[in-house]
Amino acid sequence: MTKNRTKESVRQTNNRHSSFHGYQLAVIAQVILAAIFSYTFILQTDHHFSAPSPTCGQWPLLHAFRLLPLSAIPLLLGVFLVGILRFLTPAIDPTVSPIGRNHTMDVFQRYLQNTVEQFMLHFGAVTGLAAWDDCKHVLPLVMLFVIARVIFLLGYLATSDGRYRGVGFAMTVWPTVWALGRCLLYILKFAWRRD
Repeated sequence: MTKNRTKESVRQTNNRHSSFHGYQLAVIAQVILAAIFSYTFILQTDHHFSAPSPTCGQWPLLHAFRLLPLSAIPLLLGVFLVGILRFLTPAIDPTVSPIGRNHTMDVFQRYLQNTVEQFMLHFGAVTGLAAWDDCKHVLPLVMLFVIARVIFLLGYLATSDGRYRGVGFAMTVWPTVWALGRCLLYILKFAWRRD
């Protein structure tokens, strides 16, 4: 009896590890796909927005601030989703329906929390680029942010474990990392020229 239990326990452990490994491979594939798509999107769209605009030439930060409200659309979507679901369910009182009781509410709250975090990084990256007169990348980054956040939410909702959220997450993170990297290069070039 104990021997059978041990074999069953080993089999369950192996199944968990193999499904976890498969999950990791799926996430890696999503991240690679998102990196390729994001980089291609930025490279293919930046020449469409490189025409000199009076706003960008004279006040580059104003150019960024005019476009950044579009990036707040996914935040507003998250607030609406949480608010509507709270209103329509017993979660209207969060003390009665704590986190973990309603899967959809948990997904919406996680989406909203992650979108706030990503927006803060995105905001810094976009304003940083504009401050260095790199306005042609502002609109593609804003467009990609909005698209990626919607894909992130849909990926979260597609399965009960949210395994398809990796594409949207990576499509949000990679362009931000790229933009912050460009800002760092501008800072280093500026510091190098001053010496």
